[in-house]
Amino acid sequence: MKLKLGFLLIFGGYIYGDTSYQSCLDNSPQMGCIIKELKYQDGLLNRYYKQAMQRLDKSEQTRLRKAQRAWMKYRDSKCDAQANEVR
Repeated sequence: MKLKLGFLLIFGGYIYGDTSYQSCLDNSPQMGCIIKELKYQDGLLNRYYKQAMQRLDKSEQTRLRKAQRAWMKYRDSKCDAQANEVR
């Protein structure tokens, strides 16, 4: 899974240009930087997801959960496709 997300970050253009990430790339092995960035972005996603869930009623939470799961399937499919292109 981490490898798929790494391909998404590298080839999908989803890195926000954070200067700490660029500094890491300039001074460290690329995979280590990708793993750090993945953990950082995952933490942000989880924080905002939890905040959103707290504001929603039960039916809206169900819809958000369903949309999140659909997005994860899309994300994984896209990562697989991009990883295959690189191979």
